Amino acid sequence: MTNHHGQGAAVCAGPRCERPLPGPARTGRPGLYCGQACRQAALRRRRLDEQVPQLRAQARDLLEGLGPEPAAAGRHSLEAMDGERLAVVVRHARAVGEHLAALHDVLGLPPRVTGGAAATGAGATAPAARPTARGPRPVPGNLVHLFLEPVAPPARPGA
Repeated sequence: MTNHHGQGAAVCAGPRCERPLPGPARTGRPGLYCGQACRQAALRRRRLDEQVPQLRAQARDLLEGLGPEPAAAGRHSLEAMDGERLAVVVRHARAVGEHLAALHDVLGLPPRVTGGAAATGAGATAPAARPTARGPRPVPGNLVHLFLEPVAPPARPGA
């Protein structure tokens, strides 16, 4: 661990970092992080840890919107997750919901309904996603029909 009192080598306080700290700072104040990347990672982790209750509730809602199986499977494991893992669950559950809505739209199926509200599609009540260059894109209808159209069986030789 970090030790600045001359006993052993000082180690970075960044998450998942075991590197030794650089030499003493010009101010005389002992450093905590080996570099700016570890400082930023620690800040992100602190902010996520402050948001754990909100992330847990959001993940629970998103999983329930995907169906009873994901909701039941995630109910117990969400309680043991830290902020970083909860953020990953929220991100993936949101993406799955958006992909399901796009698939239902392309196939002409009605939106899935759970608990009296539409779980996916335009009526979804999930929090708005941050604008990003990545994310689900609608599947072109002509590609879906390639997979859904029946294929004629191959002709038998000699028939």
